[in-house]
Amino acid sequence: MKRILLVILALVFAFSLLLGSCGEPEETTTPTTAPTSTAPTSTAPTSTAPTSTAPTTTAPTTTAPKYGGDLKYIYAYSPGENIGWPLDRNTQNIWGTNWVFAESIVQLMIDNTVVPHLATSWEFADDYSSITFELRQGVRFHDGTDFNADAVKFTLDANIEEGQTNALNWESVDIIDDYTVRLNFVQYENSFWQDITGTNCFFTSPTAFRDNGIDWVREHPIGTGPFKFVSWERDVNMLFERNDDYWQEGKPYLDSIEFITVKEKMTAQSVMVAGDGHVLALQAGRELYDLDNLGFNITAYAAGTDFLIPDTANPESQFSDIRIRQAIQYAIDKVAVAQALGYGYMTATSQLTPHLHPFYNPNLPLIEYNVEKAKELLTLAGHPNGITTTLYVEANYQIKALAIQAQLASAGIIAEIEMLENLKFWEYNMGGWENGILFAGFAWGPNWAKAYKSFFPPAGPFFASVQPPDVADLVNRAIATTDPDEQRALNYELSQVLYDDVTVIPYLSDAMGWATAPSVMDHHLLEGADWQYWFPADCWLDE
Repeated sequence: MKRILLVILALVFAFSLLLGSCGEPEETTTPTTAPTSTAPTSTAPTSTAPTSTAPTTTAPTTTAPKYGGDLKYIYAYSPGENIGWPLDRNTQNIWGTNWVFAESIVQLMIDNTVVPHLATSWEFADDYSSITFELRQGVRFHDGTDFNADAVKFTLDANIEEGQTNALNWESVDIIDDYTVRLNFVQYENSFWQDITGTNCFFTSPTAFRDNGIDWVREHPIGTGPFKFVSWERDVNMLFERNDDYWQEGKPYLDSIEFITVKEKMTAQSVMVAGDGHVLALQAGRELYDLDNLGFNITAYAAGTDFLIPDTANPESQFSDIRIRQAIQYAIDKVAVAQALGYGYMTATSQLTPHLHPFYNPNLPLIEYNVEKAKELLTLAGHPNGITTTLYVEANYQIKALAIQAQLASAGIIAEIEMLENLKFWEYNMGGWENGILFAGFAWGPNWAKAYKSFFPPAGPFFASVQPPDVADLVNRAIATTDPDEQRALNYELSQVLYDDVTVIPYLSDAMGWATAPSVMDHHLLEGADWQYWFPADCWLDE
């Protein structure tokens, strides 16, 4: 049956290419921001804000929030282990759950504004050698212990000691008093707000850790968030209940949030249509289009990029020859794929930063489809009869992989598709693969150079089989500068180097999004700089 389905999908794709472009997505509206508190005393220079990054979303309701209700969040993945220790590798399996039980020191919004949260104010030293935070008082962890300077130092010290990428230029943490803490820098980086609001800096109870150890904490998530952990069963669900002691008065509104694992896309849509789900995460293209037509609210924008990753770290790999990587570029009809599969939510691209990113480089042209050029490059590389390879594909990329497989074959690149379970995908991504091309899609934060450093070798944990060009000095200069014009120029240069090297092969800026039932109010999805962001404390059900 599965083979029949794949054949049908391939035929649908071929037919859709003849039909041409599909409709554009609905008109976007500017999102509202999460609730604010006392204004900060100062802010650091930030990256230039995007000119247009507002997600497609629904205007906030003016109706007074209602209490009660159990939110059902339908998600395709399940963590391989529990999620209590924030410094464990953050993968797609746990995104979305972090924001329910744990919180960051501030919130970084999509327009790069910094909103007070667990800190009420902050001030940088005149020379940017440190930042001092004044912490919110009266906040307690789920185990009843106080959130204070010791808790902040505990988590930030752990980031420093474990060599987390975000903390490589953090030197030490000083407790000034119970609710004042200073973070000292080796060197200030303009990605600071992005670095300190990542989920590895979400705070966990130091008392729970010291009393019970890391293994216990991993199995018992304890944060300061609006919901408390109840239970988790792998590949089934993860349940959180209302935190009645939450520091924001009158919140949260929901009684519980349950993350329910449904791996098959059609099954997940059926669950939503039957009214057994309120939120359906990480949908794209056709799914968003269909769910919109079924009356669900869509929150989506092209925050990330889909790309192919040849194994270039192995010098014996055929992909260590740039001419073969270039041949693959020319063999993919990116425009046709975007038109056939995107339903207005995908755009063809040849660079890693998507079109709405603040550091998208407008000077890099799209590598246009040219089968003859691809064959010529293969011949120059010593393969006049073409090459064979394997495409390693996680389920979310199956349809795109079928389309690209057919296009590559036209140029003499014969690729076998090997499907990967999600956990196996992350094993390959972080551990490496051989003799093939990994399909991936990632959303980058607003600071492109820091995102590159955080994701790619040698500092980043992903794309283990990639041998990137030596851009360390360029990246570090792009991160260190406080001049916005220089920052933009250096980020453009980084994209140019990767483009010329064909380090990876981007083909789509792809909008991943959420479908929510009309009853779901004030979720704030995609309003933060981190595309995982939402605000469960505000969310309520109009039922």
